[in-house]
Order: sequence, then C-alpha cells, then structure tokens
Amino acid sequence: MTQVVVTDLGKTVVANIQTTQVITSGMMPPNIVGTITNSADVDVSGLQDGGMLVYSTATNKWVATNLLDKQIFEAGQF
Repeated sequence: MTQVVVTDLGKTVVANIQTTQVITSGMMPPNIVGTITNSADVDVSGLQDGGMLVYSTATNKWVATNLLDKQIFEAGQF
C-alpha cells in the first residue's frame, strides 16, 4: 500500500508502507551546515586567534592556519 504522507510547496513525500521505502519528488533544499566548523571539507583542529582558512590539495580540505608559506602576493608597482 502506498500513501501520500506530506505535500508541501510542490514537494510530495510518498511512503510505501509494506517496505518502508520513502519516495521523494520535487525540488529538495540543499543540506544545511550550521557552522563552518561542521563542514566536511574544513579542518579547524589548528585554529588559533588571527587564523585563516587555506586550501590544502594534500587533504582536499580548507585548513585553519596562522602560517602562510605557499602563497604568492602581488602588491603591484610603487
């Protein structure tokens, strides 16, 4: 037996009661990350006052650091 459980703003959730399978139709919102520290691709284990996030290709994550050792800054001409 299939039953419509929720219909809201063009989204319909249908549950198949025999197999407890949930079928979703319509646009679904993206997953919400409450804070940047809860994001899967952010490592804040080394977070310190004044730190910033720098992308690491070794870990494929944004890493909190106070040391800028691989950056190139273009300051223009004076």
